[in-house]
Amino acid sequence: MGRGIWVFGAAALTAAALVGAQSAVVRADVGTTRTVDGRTDDWRGTSPRFAGAHQYVGGELVHQDHVYDDLGPDTKMRATQQHGSTGAPAGDYRYPADEDRYGYNAADLREVRFAEDGTGLWVLAQLNTLKQPDTTVVAVALDVDEDHATASSWPHAAGLRAAGADLVVTAWGSGGTITDLRSGATAPLADVAADLEDNAIELRVPLASLGGAAVVRSWAAAGLWDPTTETWLPAGSGTSPVVSARAFNVAFRAGEEGSYMEERQATVLATGDITPFVIDVDRAKLRTGATELFTPQPGTFNVVVLDQGITIPPHHEGVSYDGVPGRFGGAAGVLSQSFSFYGAHQPYGLYLPSTVGATSSIPAALVLHGHGGSHSSFNAQPGFLRDMGEGGGEHEPMILITPLARGSSFYADWGEADTLAALDDVLARYPVDLDRLYITGYSMGGYGTYRLASLYPDRFAAALTWAGYSGEFTGTYATAGVGDGRRGKTVIGNPVDTLENLLHVPLAHLTGTNDEILPVTGQYAAPRRLAELGYRSRLDVYPGYEHLTFALVDDWKQARAWLGDRTRTAAPRDVVYKFSDGWTAPGLAAELGLVHNGAWWLRGLTMRESTEDGLVLSSAAATSWGLAGRAVSVGETTTPATAPTPHVQREVTWTEGDDLPVQNRLDLDLRNVGTVSIDLAAAGLTPCGLELHVASDGPVVLTLSGRTVAGPFDGVVDLSDGC
Repeated sequence: MGRGIWVFGAAALTAAALVGAQSAVVRADVGTTRTVDGRTDDWRGTSPRFAGAHQYVGGELVHQDHVYDDLGPDTKMRATQQHGSTGAPAGDYRYPADEDRYGYNAADLREVRFAEDGTGLWVLAQLNTLKQPDTTVVAVALDVDEDHATASSWPHAAGLRAAGADLVVTAWGSGGTITDLRSGATAPLADVAADLEDNAIELRVPLASLGGAAVVRSWAAAGLWDPTTETWLPAGSGTSPVVSARAFNVAFRAGEEGSYMEERQATVLATGDITPFVIDVDRAKLRTGATELFTPQPGTFNVVVLDQGITIPPHHEGVSYDGVPGRFGGAAGVLSQSFSFYGAHQPYGLYLPSTVGATSSIPAALVLHGHGGSHSSFNAQPGFLRDMGEGGGEHEPMILITPLARGSSFYADWGEADTLAALDDVLARYPVDLDRLYITGYSMGGYGTYRLASLYPDRFAAALTWAGYSGEFTGTYATAGVGDGRRGKTVIGNPVDTLENLLHVPLAHLTGTNDEILPVTGQYAAPRRLAELGYRSRLDVYPGYEHLTFALVDDWKQARAWLGDRTRTAAPRDVVYKFSDGWTAPGLAAELGLVHNGAWWLRGLTMRESTEDGLVLSSAAATSWGLAGRAVSVGETTTPATAPTPHVQREVTWTEGDDLPVQNRLDLDLRNVGTVSIDLAAAGLTPCGLELHVASDGPVVLTLSGRTVAGPFDGVVDLSDGC
């Protein structure tokens, strides 16, 4: 996609107070020539990345807005918005059905920035999606006389007002105006430009327009533009607006709520009066190059906007209301995989517990939302934040991380990449105890928990699911009536077939007997398989619970107690890893940086016969006798529980026995494996004198800390010539 720069020329202005100057100036604080061109390369300030927050950086005021919150006012029409959202957004404006022009996201403010120099106040509005320069209108209102009483209607049929606003600067990429609400005078805006690569609209307000105000109170809103009538465009197909406001998105909203963090916006836009959504622009701080960084407060839920650097083709930006189908079409025609959010900038929910900043090490959990859910789904559960985030007063508080994961992605492909990116972003910013990192999920998030825990078992200390989809719909191999005879046709990977990987990841599954969405027979499949394997696990069965009852009860103490203070197994004696090339779409693994090639000291695994079908597997089972371990005996118990409501807990436990013998020996069992690599030092082994036992079902290349031997193998491998 090429760069498109659209500049509106310096037309003669009709009001003396609005006279401008040249558009290229020198900023003393950064020593850079700034030009009105819509490009961002001469804006140096960094975003706080916390949605709804702002900070001063080097004389720029940078506001980070929410993304995918461009849902407009609550008109009570209940038009379908973000695909299948479990918690329907309050706003219900829909975009016109022209994806190539609007991308169903063209009025989504991502950032708003302010700067000042000797000629004017500069404003940069970055959109999440901008496909054409004249699709989007951005209006910035300014209070320059500190009289907060005025609340005149904004020009160009915006349907907005804000108490105290004196000037409204309206920019639509290829043009703009400045309107003085006090006198009614309107003049062309001399300097405005849009850039389609940076998705930005940039403008400059002449200093003469600002008067002597030291602090300029400001509002900003975005909508769609009608270039024919030069007015804001009413909402598109799918809803009939019954309010005057034509804005899809308003900036400067702290303390937002809802599935897409837009409920306050929807309520306020229904009135057209956006007075509460204001920011104070301190002109002295802009001129002196001030830096005042934003710091999130402990004990709060936040949304972080991450530049993932990855987009979904062919659109690469924007939204799909219906969701673009993925590789998994669903079991029995339901629960299908889809991707709804294309762009590089993706949000994730982040709960920062009260102990952030007060301790040098803190546990954390990935919390994966269900089908149709969002990054802020769990923010609507105060009990969840209390019990899981703060520990319910009985356990240590922990950080909670909820990626949007592109929608109903089943945490595969782009959804998997986004989830790992969100996790890594948190690990880079906070002192997370890597030995107490957990993974949890509800419904589809349960599937994501099974899948990601199986793919990355060396990262997690324990796992837990609520009403989780196990990868099977009926709990048995499907018959002709469901799928094609394979377990639910989950071609992105069936976790029930890879639960062997969870040898060192204890897992609990909480379910209800009356689940109307995921039959409990399917949910039982994973806990039953874990019990067959003799792995540490628990199945909690709640009589009468339907699919959403856990959320309605909003009591998660049992879950937090299960996670407890479990720690990650750092150097296991036994490693099992089943895998498939089909777990990512062809070519995507390298593009997305997804690596599924082993765990701990067992790495470099490839399939001997590659496949695009995630149900065709390879496997490696390895035992290093060089690492300490103990024999375990497996026990099973069934226990009644009373809280939060009466239910039954069926648990598989381990009891440790005698120490296992330690010697310089390695055992490998390889099935459909083409290559495998062993980190001997991490496995507690040495090359010289290594006793190597290998069984393989065909040719395989084995690398032992740099030394390569080729099979097939069936028994003891002689390595004596290497010492």
